Amino acid sequence: MFRERRVLADLSTGQRDPDDWEIGRLRTVDYFLDTRVLTYEPTLSLLAVGTASGLICVLGGPGVECSVQTPKGSPVKILQLAASTDKLLSVDDHDQLHIWNLKDLTEPPKSTRFDHAIKYADDTNRCNDDVFLALQSGEIRTYDLLCLKKSPYVIPNLWDMFQTKIASSVVDPMHSPSSWPRRATASSESSFMEISTSTFAT
Repeated sequence: MFRERRVLADLSTGQRDPDDWEIGRLRTVDYFLDTRVLTYEPTLSLLAVGTASGLICVLGGPGVECSVQTPKGSPVKILQLAASTDKLLSVDDHDQLHIWNLKDLTEPPKSTRFDHAIKYADDTNRCNDDVFLALQSGEIRTYDLLCLKKSPYVIPNLWDMFQTKIASSVVDPMHSPSSWPRRATASSESSFMEISTSTFAT
């Protein structure tokens, strides 16, 4: 009833690439028990770890390990490494943006706050020196990492703009000009009558 399936020989073994590396333990970090967020920057070869106690540790090659603390020990919510400007970015639970200079982490951070809660920060576009911050309001704000100040560029909430546009385009069918030739209405103090003009012969 069932035919026996024939197993074909694997002829691709000679075409496979040799294993150039093996997965293994490279380094052990054993004191981040309250880790909340991780970020890695391949250009700088740096790994940053943010914790609930506000401690941020930056790990790199052999001998590269340093740490900073958020002001007031606020828990770290968002963490980014900006390769184009050598900056370390952090957003805490109080929606404060903190920026450290990776060339000298002993300097105090530059901190700023936005009107709404920060939900996401992105610095993937390395062609400019701005970081994009998505706010709870739906707006996307920019922050200039060279001048260390808020940029005037704002991407508005496109969903709100769409809803406003849809709401303004809704027309009452009773007052739509396209319906006027097809209906006739008559009213008095006690009654209201609507007759479709399509029932009349022309």
